[in-house]
Amino acid sequence: NPEKRFDGEEFRYDAAGNRLNFNTSRFDRVKDNRLKKWSNHEYKYDAWGNLVEKIVGIVRWQTFTYDCENRLVKTETMANSQVESTSSYQYDSLGRRVAKQWEIKGKTDHRLL
Repeated sequence: NPEKRFDGEEFRYDAAGNRLNFNTSRFDRVKDNRLKKWSNHEYKYDAWGNLVEKIVGIVRWQTFTYDCENRLVKTETMANSQVESTSSYQYDSLGRRVAKQWEIKGKTDHRLL
């Protein structure tokens, strides 16, 4: 039997209680259960499944950059076609994030983790 949680959402389960499908008009999913769109947010991914762009409405978006090990190395937030903030990340040889630097509206900060 289908179960409704919210208007426009419907879930179906098998006899063991495993969810079989999920129908809704609010979400648009992509391969591997990645969210593509929700409300006024749009999400874009690279071939490895990393989030590379998040768009909110028409005036604000974020970009995400990864290294060859799929580690997040930079984020940039734009608002009204201007850079609002940037962050960059550094990793040690074991892949652990060890430093973060960010700039928000001209003010820069750096932290070792």
